[in-house]
Amino acid sequence: MPEWLQEEVETLKKYLVLILVVLTSVFVISSTRAAGVPDEQFTPTNQTGANLGGVWFDDNIDTTRMPSLMYGSKYENGIPPKAIDFCDSLQDIKCSTADIVNYFAILPKCATNTDIDCINSFYAVTSDRKRVDANFVRMMPGTVAKQFSGNPTIGLASGSNAGIWSLSGINHSGGNDTYAVIVTRYGTFQKNSSQRFQSTGFGDFRAGIYPVNIESDPAYAENQAVINYQASSNTTGLGISHPSRLDFRPCAIVANGECALRESFPPNIRFGISIRLSTALRGWMHGRVENPDITYTKTSTGSQVDVVGLPVAVPTVAGWTDMSSLTASQTSELGFGSSGGRSGSQLNPTLSGEQAMKMMTAWNRILGDKAVVEPTQWIVHSLGENEMFSANSCITNSKSLAGIVSTNSTTYSAGPPTYNSVDQTLDYKVASPHLIKSGEIFQGSYDLYIDESVARCIYGFSSAPIAATVSVLNSSGSAQLVTTSLTKNAGWLHLSAKGFTFSNPTIKVKLTQDAPVVVAPAPAPSVNPSTPTANAAKPTVKQSTVTCVKGKTTKKVTATKPACPSGFKKK
Repeated sequence: MPEWLQEEVETLKKYLVLILVVLTSVFVISSTRAAGVPDEQFTPTNQTGANLGGVWFDDNIDTTRMPSLMYGSKYENGIPPKAIDFCDSLQDIKCSTADIVNYFAILPKCATNTDIDCINSFYAVTSDRKRVDANFVRMMPGTVAKQFSGNPTIGLASGSNAGIWSLSGINHSGGNDTYAVIVTRYGTFQKNSSQRFQSTGFGDFRAGIYPVNIESDPAYAENQAVINYQASSNTTGLGISHPSRLDFRPCAIVANGECALRESFPPNIRFGISIRLSTALRGWMHGRVENPDITYTKTSTGSQVDVVGLPVAVPTVAGWTDMSSLTASQTSELGFGSSGGRSGSQLNPTLSGEQAMKMMTAWNRILGDKAVVEPTQWIVHSLGENEMFSANSCITNSKSLAGIVSTNSTTYSAGPPTYNSVDQTLDYKVASPHLIKSGEIFQGSYDLYIDESVARCIYGFSSAPIAATVSVLNSSGSAQLVTTSLTKNAGWLHLSAKGFTFSNPTIKVKLTQDAPVVVAPAPAPSVNPSTPTANAAKPTVKQSTVTCVKGKTTKKVTATKPACPSGFKKK
């Protein structure tokens, strides 16, 4: 996610904290309805008190809160740049005279076979492998408040609104076949030395599917983008206001007088989406999709990405604690800083990165290591530059999509799996509550897709066949018994681990390649003519290689009859 958007999302989350305090009556109503609504409509109840602090780990704010917008900024007396105003194209003077242009574009349905930066199709696949294509119903909201025209030649998508679709016969928990599909592109354009705008990112995008029921009420109002003065930095910047008088957070989309109220996905149905883009995707993606099938194709106009898979249930951790008895160190671990956040505020942290996982672990200790709900989700998104900072160069230098990780863990590593040169593994960390709301142990899932050429680059492998093992280590370093698999298809390696437990395990993928078989050279012919077989070639001696392990140490032994050294076992 671009830094500017990350900042605006953080501002948005701070606004949500204020909403918790302002809309007290709404949340009292929510708490009384909680037993009768699906997990997807969960919102935390309001708490008051000078010593109370709370948290809500939620994965949908980045997808469901932002409207389409584009605005220009100029450098004035240094950094940060000052936002000028919204613009309707790069030719608009508010953008053409700017130093930087930021945009967030919700993509429409493709109207023709040649349209790009649009949704080509949305569909479901039943348990008997029958594909059901969805029908587009309407755009929601009906008009685009900050509409702008893009420029596909430089990868700038046009701003639209999200769509409501119908999947005939694929009914969700709300009893109908209505789904909201939200696909966005976002990023930054900056002027180069020739004073022409060029993109500064990886071509970021995000896609989410939401089963919904349309609920009508005049108290709902669509989210609005505004340019605000920010006193803390003495500059102006983007803000998102939420004028609804009802709690808008359970809505996948909110419009004037309407809410697309979230429902649960139907079981055993795979959902898919096909997206046409004006640029090639690069870098890495993250997903909330189990056993995804991914097809990525470069086209004459950019690229097309197709993703289909099962929704996953992701544990939500939320709650409050009295911080008056906590030390400064404990308060900081919870995310409030050493000075505390003792004003009835509730954090809505990002879910990726070491800090997010540390916060999760700290809150788990406070809240009983147990989820409050497990909403079903279907989300895929590309990783922004801030998450790709420490990625392996084989991934960042890839001219195409390098891979995707999908997991049902609440929090997870930022960026792609990291290469552990000591163990020669691709490591990925996750952190979630140990228990789901029923008290059962939470079972984790992890799917890694990686371009085979990228994997060979990371390991320095030749074109010979690759083998792989997947292991899951708990926080003490002990291995867990899990179900793992490896498949290869169309240049992709797919590795998965299912059934591991939490709170903070590490998933390790090790790729191996057998050493080539060594063939001993034929012996030189004998110079003794009296020997009848002097010139006869001796039979070729073939050697083989075995892999031997001792704890975390691995050795390969090549010989005609290879045997493992003392203390090692044949793998």
